[in-house]
Amino acid sequence: MRKRMRILAAGAAAAVLAGTLAACGSSGSMGTEDSKTITYWSTWNKGEPQQQVIQQAIGSFTKETGIKVRAQFSGRQVMKQVDTANNTSKVPDLVDDSSESLLSAANSGVLQGVDAVYGRSVPGESKTVAQVIPPASVKFLKDDKGQYALVPYQTLVTSLWFNDKMMQKIGATPPKTFDELLDTCGKAVAHGMACVADDGTIPDYNAYWLTQLVSRYLGPEWIRKAAADKTGQTWRDPKFLAAAQALEKLVKGKGNMLSGYQGSKLPAGQQAWSQNKALYLLMGSWAASDTKNYAASGFDYDSVTFPSVPNGQMSVDSQSVGFGITKKAKNPAAAQKFIAYFMSKRWMSELSSKAGVIPSRPDVPAPATLASVQKQLADAPVVTRYLDGVPSIYPNYWTNVFDVADDQLFFGETSPEKFVDKLVSSSKSYWASHS
Repeated sequence: MRKRMRILAAGAAAAVLAGTLAACGSSGSMGTEDSKTITYWSTWNKGEPQQQVIQQAIGSFTKETGIKVRAQFSGRQVMKQVDTANNTSKVPDLVDDSSESLLSAANSGVLQGVDAVYGRSVPGESKTVAQVIPPASVKFLKDDKGQYALVPYQTLVTSLWFNDKMMQKIGATPPKTFDELLDTCGKAVAHGMACVADDGTIPDYNAYWLTQLVSRYLGPEWIRKAAADKTGQTWRDPKFLAAAQALEKLVKGKGNMLSGYQGSKLPAGQQAWSQNKALYLLMGSWAASDTKNYAASGFDYDSVTFPSVPNGQMSVDSQSVGFGITKKAKNPAAAQKFIAYFMSKRWMSELSSKAGVIPSRPDVPAPATLASVQKQLADAPVVTRYLDGVPSIYPNYWTNVFDVADDQLFFGETSPEKFVDKLVSSSKSYWASHS
């Protein structure tokens, strides 16, 4: 899943980063670049736009270098397959997946550091990999040992999505504050549509709303600190309660939530949104590409950064999709070479135009439907880690404590006060048995 820094600052910092990484040299085991075959397992399924671009790049890479790439397009469970294979001799050299997934794999010893890739020149260009990726894009990509776990090629951002034509039809403007968002909800309901669509059977989608509000009230990394508190008392911060109360105003507002959202299964909720049955979808930058085949005629995709709250802090929540190299890789140097090759403007442009995604290079424009998102990144005062990094750092806590409590609040099944009490008690119990 980061064009987030101002251009001059990004350029200067990138140059420093490039020099630092070049000085660091390689991390992880090394091989020879004349190794003739790379084994690559990918998060994409065959036929997906990203897969098609990568497959084209593989053919070109092999033609230019003589290095073959044996690709297996495994889908979203790819890292589970890698984890299983890690106990055998049949481990791929190269993998790709979300940044959070690859960070977890690096911290568990499955992946090696890829610092050396950042020091490589991008073929056909005068810059290194480090110099074509903004420092903000790699801010959260280091493992527990301080090495880069991946090289990002696609950026994902959480934004508030809407149909701009529908926004105009109901006589509203994109909200800049949460109070304005609630006001637009009233206008949407008055025009016979819900305000918010959601697939409630996906807890992380539900959690987008509260985590965005918490980031406004308490700033980046606060949820991570609260999750790590073994007493659970950090959750009692009055501003956290205020965030929960703001969420309650939304979900309890008459007609605000799309009917049946609690049990909605992906992609039903997002498809309903694209058919103008709800005004908003809080979703990653895949919202447009995932719904374009179902969208109402003339649907005009647009988005804004999640709105502000009084005296709050603004930020953009982002993650990446990128390449990692396994610790047991037989041909790591050849894998490094392929990563650097794919980071060229040629392939980043193909990702934008054919896959409809935001490339990690800021000098490659995003597709039109994601232009607003790319601008959100460029204008962001702070870029934060996806869901504050908690699902990756404390995966069991996130699933069994936070998501459970958050679902109850998001579904309107509990009050903000009881929600806080539950988080405190559940956190204390969880850490007592996981110390």
